[in-house]
Amino acid sequence: MQPETRWRFFTDQVMGGEPTGGVTLAQGDGLNFARMIGRVSTANRGEFIQIRLDDLVSPPPEGTTGVRLIVRSNDQRYFVHLRTGGTLLPW
Repeated sequence: MQPETRWRFFTDQVMGGEPTGGVTLAQGDGLNFARMIGRVSTANRGEFIQIRLDDLVSPPPEGTTGVRLIVRSNDQRYFVHLRTGGTLLPW
C-alpha cells in the first residue's frame, strides 16, 4: 500500500512571517503516516504550518462516530483543526 499522496503542505505568511517546513508521507511499523516539520515564530501572533486534504475519496463508513489520531511529537503544544464543507472557521 502506498502512502496517501493528496495531502498538501503550506505555510501562513499573512502576518508577515516566514514559516518554513515540509511534509513527508511514509510508512513504518505497518502504518502510513505524515511527518510534518517546520519552523514558525509566535512573534507575529499568526504563523502556522499545515497539511491539508481537500477531499476524501469516499465518505466515511456508515456508523462512523469520530476520528482517531495517533500523534508523536517533540513535546511541544500543537492544535488540530478538523473542518468539513459545512464548517466556516476552524475553531
